[in-house]
Amino acid sequence: MTIMKQDQKGKVAVPILLWVMGVPFTLVLLIFGTAFSQSAAELKKSRVTLPNGWSLSPAGRSLNLGDLPLNMVISSSGKWMAVTNNGQSTQELQLIDLKSERTVNKVIIPKSWLGLKFSRDENFLYVSGGNDNWILKYAVLNKRLVLKDSIKLGKKWPVKISPAGLDIDDQKQLLYVVTKEDNSLYIVDLRLRVVVKKIQLDAEAYTCVLSPDKTELYISCWGCDKVTIFNTVKQMIVGSIGVGDPGAAGRGQPATDAQRSSGLGHRSRRGRLALSFPLVCRISARMPMNTAVIQEKYWTVIRPVLR
Repeated sequence: MTIMKQDQKGKVAVPILLWVMGVPFTLVLLIFGTAFSQSAAELKKSRVTLPNGWSLSPAGRSLNLGDLPLNMVISSSGKWMAVTNNGQSTQELQLIDLKSERTVNKVIIPKSWLGLKFSRDENFLYVSGGNDNWILKYAVLNKRLVLKDSIKLGKKWPVKISPAGLDIDDQKQLLYVVTKEDNSLYIVDLRLRVVVKKIQLDAEAYTCVLSPDKTELYISCWGCDKVTIFNTVKQMIVGSIGVGDPGAAGRGQPATDAQRSSGLGHRSRRGRLALSFPLVCRISARMPMNTAVIQEKYWTVIRPVLR
């Protein structure tokens, strides 16, 4: 499901956020540029109506993905895109050549959940292994993903860890991964393949992203309605950004799923951190001496129109 804005010429702008449904539907690639904008008539022609009355309107060109594609990442040069499919059926990774816009390789993975990151040199792809409680390292060789190593955070399920989102400091060769079962941040030395530090979080985490200078790690604390700020130099939590309904706590009401932050993205040129929610995308300003949530929202759900 996408967000679209229509300009004065009747052209629909490129989506700024994609909310992936948990079913094996087609995922719309976010292709930036007016060359791929579509008219309202073109969108209407390709629109698909879902059983619940909602509709999906593909924007730009599309590729078929698998069951519940939770995350996709693009390599540093823009050559590759990887997708992790984490649904109830076959879980798999897809490697996509962005120049040809074709899936060049698929790899079945026993368990997976969200975490996905290319190394800066594009030689490796790191993948969260879900309830197997490890991070899998794949080499990118001849347009194929080849499993090279595994980094264990602990014993497999029923030991509760479950890695989710992750990020990498390539220069220091440190992997940061957050978990949703033991509510922690793990720091892994990629050279030694060992956990060097574990930091307890207030609740289950969804994902994390490093600042451009790698001095701060922003953690989407899904279970505690905030973004936790971890200083990578001091190796400690130094603050947080409250998210969700600011009046809910005062009313004694817990945040709903729609108010809990999930995805994170950093807009380095403007010093902003983008937070996505199940129903809304909110932009949070992070400045040297101040942290504030500004009212810049993009709704991602289009309510069905009853006829």
